[in-house]
Amino acid sequence: MTLHDRLTSFVRVTLGCGCPDEVFSEIVVRSMAADNPAPVRLAIEVGGRLLVHVIEEGPALTDPGLMPTVVEDGLRRRDQGGFNRFRLVVAVAGSDGAGDVLESRFDAVSACDDRIHLHILPASSIPW
Repeated sequence: MTLHDRLTSFVRVTLGCGCPDEVFSEIVVRSMAADNPAPVRLAIEVGGRLLVHVIEEGPALTDPGLMPTVVEDGLRRRDQGGFNRFRLVVAVAGSDGAGDVLESRFDAVSACDDRIHLHILPASSIPW
């Protein structure tokens, strides 16, 4: 299975994206380390419609001020890039209670925008 196939499956199945087939003809993966104020590891751009940022749980759990930075940066990039949706994926290693903490922090900064979604997933489900 190619990386493109794994990413398509990840976005469709794991994240639940219902985008039409033609959207998946172009998937771009970018490393975000150099140009991002937040610890976003990767950005996945799907067909000019969906922007996905992937971060690891460590910084997201230990720094309560991080979630606003990550969300604001993702929304800015979504809007500037003309994407329809932004999905934030937090890859967790299995910390008990991590989901509740992360969801609470996310909800506090994203309640007014229905085009943003949080996915808390086991690190093993990230396709690379």
